[in-house]
Amino acid sequence: MVLAACLFAHGCAAAGPQADASPDQEAPTISPIGDVRAAGRSAYQSRATLSLRGTVTWSSSKEGDVVIDDGTGGIFTQLPGRDSTDSCEATGSVPIGTVLEVTGVIDWSGVAPRLLADSLRSLGSAPLPGAQSVSPSHVQSGEALHQRVRVEGVVQELQATDGRKAFVAIVSADGECNVFLKARTDTELDRLLDSRVRVDGTVTRSLDASGRVTGFLLVASRLDDLTVLEWADPDPFAATLLSLKDLAGRNAGPPPRHRRRVHGTVTYVSGDQGLLYLQRGPHAIRVEAASASSLRLGDVAEASGFVRYPGSSVLLTSASVRKIKSGEPPAPIRIHLPDILAGAQAGAQSDAKRPPNGLLCQVRGTLVELQTHGRGHRLLLGSHGEVVNAVLENDDGDALHAVRRGSELDITGIASFSHDVHFGHGRWAEPTELALLLRDASDVRVIRAGPWWTRQHLTWALLGTGTAAVVSAGWSFFLAGKVKRRTLALATETFARRSLELETEAMLRERNRIAGELHDGVQSLLTGLSFHIEAAAGPGDTSKHIANAQALIVGIREEFRKCVWALRQLGQPETDPARHLRGIAALQHLCSDAQVNVTVEGATDPLPAPVMAPLSLVAREAIANAVTHGAARRIDLLFRRDEDGVTLEISDDGSGFSRDAEPRDTRPRFGLSNMSERMTSLGGTLEIDSRPGAGTRVTARIPASALATRSNSPPKE
Repeated sequence: MVLAACLFAHGCAAAGPQADASPDQEAPTISPIGDVRAAGRSAYQSRATLSLRGTVTWSSSKEGDVVIDDGTGGIFTQLPGRDSTDSCEATGSVPIGTVLEVTGVIDWSGVAPRLLADSLRSLGSAPLPGAQSVSPSHVQSGEALHQRVRVEGVVQELQATDGRKAFVAIVSADGECNVFLKARTDTELDRLLDSRVRVDGTVTRSLDASGRVTGFLLVASRLDDLTVLEWADPDPFAATLLSLKDLAGRNAGPPPRHRRRVHGTVTYVSGDQGLLYLQRGPHAIRVEAASASSLRLGDVAEASGFVRYPGSSVLLTSASVRKIKSGEPPAPIRIHLPDILAGAQAGAQSDAKRPPNGLLCQVRGTLVELQTHGRGHRLLLGSHGEVVNAVLENDDGDALHAVRRGSELDITGIASFSHDVHFGHGRWAEPTELALLLRDASDVRVIRAGPWWTRQHLTWALLGTGTAAVVSAGWSFFLAGKVKRRTLALATETFARRSLELETEAMLRERNRIAGELHDGVQSLLTGLSFHIEAAAGPGDTSKHIANAQALIVGIREEFRKCVWALRQLGQPETDPARHLRGIAALQHLCSDAQVNVTVEGATDPLPAPVMAPLSLVAREAIANAVTHGAARRIDLLFRRDEDGVTLEISDDGSGFSRDAEPRDTRPRFGLSNMSERMTSLGGTLEIDSRPGAGTRVTARIPASALATRSNSPPKE
């Protein structure tokens, strides 16, 4: 088991005691922590506030996080910010055994609940709650997260840190788990390996450097949390001796928990990593020594460590090794890869379904590819349709650099098979892929060199072909240049013609706009002027009609001035819609005897001129049509502005009309089309509801989105 490289992701910033509550304050109701855990995630979705009381069983060293336990269960607690004068601020953590009363809300965003504290107070100290006995696998699975538990087992791995602390792996018949604990002395810590121990502690999460959960860890925070039930023999080589054959025959069952000792010949050694392979006859074992080894190839040695069975191979971890005598490495066993992968390994061992994992083997094949990484090489060797992956970690002389693809090679190395495990009448592992671990460059022997036609030669050939292609391409580019110049001249001519067409279209659109302005604005005033002149020519008092005609002439002159001003300016200031519409009503009163009423609802903020001007012209045209064609006596203007946009509604009591009927007057009319075009240009809509004898209602709407766009952009001419 590889131990966790770091202890916690949650550090613990200091959290010292706060002042006790006043005597007059009502004491909070304390909830049992076990009930909180048993209630489950759904019970705390509302994040109600509650109070918990418990003893600190774990405390981080940086961020202010603790685990409190009241005997019914434990809960992770994130403490609130603390004053710099608190007694715990100097130590950086809350002491184990401190009794805290914490108020906050429960958060179930993880695999277990946590308390996000708003306030707390210290109630002194107390003994830690009793620990519940569980199997190591119960800790490793995370089922006992934040609980105080007790495990028993044999220490099989030990990684010491500073201050007589260590990460250890504890193994029992029911499983294994990682533990962080303290020892009284360095000697005690060194002797823990292979000892049977009992550890009390709190289960926490183990994280990597990026904060991701990698597993679960039992933390024993006090010296008293460790009890040695049976000390290991100080001499590791006093362990029971097993033959490699015995180990190979037992790899389907659970491995022994205590040290075992083996003998064999060294077939591979990596002194800086403490890795070596021992072989005896057709059996081998991988040994991971606790420290670097000075053994050499061919030495007869013994190793004492803990047996593991990863896959179908045999592994000895945390091992101590020593040399017995010098010797020669065994002869490699030649293997035929297709036979091995078919489960018929000839002559290597009696059981054809157990390939020689860790044996010194030899394979013949053709070099498919040679890859270089740092000072090492990786060779892909093809053999009868199968592929062997051979790795040489260090090639000091770079002897393999000149080996060409297609060369026939004999490769010697330590065999490592990947397996598929099958279950049926028993359990067996079927080999699927072979990799060879090479000792040095002499493990690669060239039987027949590969062809001269290599990648480098192919590169030179491609360069020559490429040069010829470049010359041909140059002539093609020359011809393409002439075609490009002819095409550019034609495109220039086409662009000039299109520009003229666009200019003509723009001129026609501007003429139509000016015609609409004159029709909707000036023509309605001219109609009123004509009415008063005809009235002044009749009998009766003519002074009123003459005064109104003079006022209309002033209005007509103002309308012409506005048209000329709009042609010369890029924009106009924003306009108050209420005042503007009332001005239209007053001007209309001069044109006829019809009564025009204006109602404004909602916001009365000024509107941009590009919006108000079309609305004004729609209102004028609708009023003029109501008076001229419908003989209306009453006209109502309703302006509404809300979050949906702007609405202008003009309704009258005139004679109305049918839009499907043929007009009696065949002269061209622009009023209705002008109103519709103005609303469409603003992104709005125009609705006309009229029936003969029932009056007419014209509704213009501009949505808020179109209104915002018009407010942020200059008006279009």
